[in-house]
Amino acid sequence: MSAVQRLRTTSPFDIGNPDAPVGSPAWCLAVHTKICQLKHNAESTVADLQSRLVDFQQQQYFAKLADRDGMMFSAWEDFVQYPEPYGLGMRADVAAAIMTEGDKRKLLRDVVDAVPTSGPAIHAGPGRGHKTEDNIFGLSNTSAVRIIGRLKRDAPDFAERLAAGEFRSARAAALAAGIIKPTPAIVELRRAWRRASDDERATFRAEITATPAGNRPTGAPQCLGEDM
Repeated sequence: MSAVQRLRTTSPFDIGNPDAPVGSPAWCLAVHTKICQLKHNAESTVADLQSRLVDFQQQQYFAKLADRDGMMFSAWEDFVQYPEPYGLGMRADVAAAIMTEGDKRKLLRDVVDAVPTSGPAIHAGPGRGHKTEDNIFGLSNTSAVRIIGRLKRDAPDFAERLAAGEFRSARAAALAAGIIKPTPAIVELRRAWRRASDDERATFRAEITATPAGNRPTGAPQCLGEDM
């Protein structure tokens, strides 16, 4: 049994293991989780994120992770721009600015503000001089772009039907074409766990513990930790 398998059978809520061997999937997941946490901390500085991003790119640790549809990331830019919790959810030029910033004491927010916006990716948020949380790093719908590319290559008829408005989204068209599979409920549970606050996790643990074993759904997963 591999180290990752051992981790996932001993931890019901696996969001990575920083003590796992460097470069292993479990270790890469833990570092990715930490990067996302730091990214959303208003007090994070360049020093908090820079070396982690540089190492993740240079050592190609990102290639150990997969997107929502189970496709392993093969390009740094795809991983950077892919929405959380699978990618980093930021523009590639923003990531590059953080990785090359000379003043490690700078707040990440200040570095982001200094990067010229390209198109409508970043919008003004609530309050003067503030951006919304979802747009501070210039999120883009990279997932849809990748799916459309696959539709054009592997199912051009469905790509045409999508362009004609027959499907409500690129993902719906890809599901109909059979080139991606529906996201299993267990994967959605793991995504929700990674987004949950400490209080929400504690509440969930208490509810699960308080539920009599006989009332639990048949076949309920024993592990929420495995990340797809």
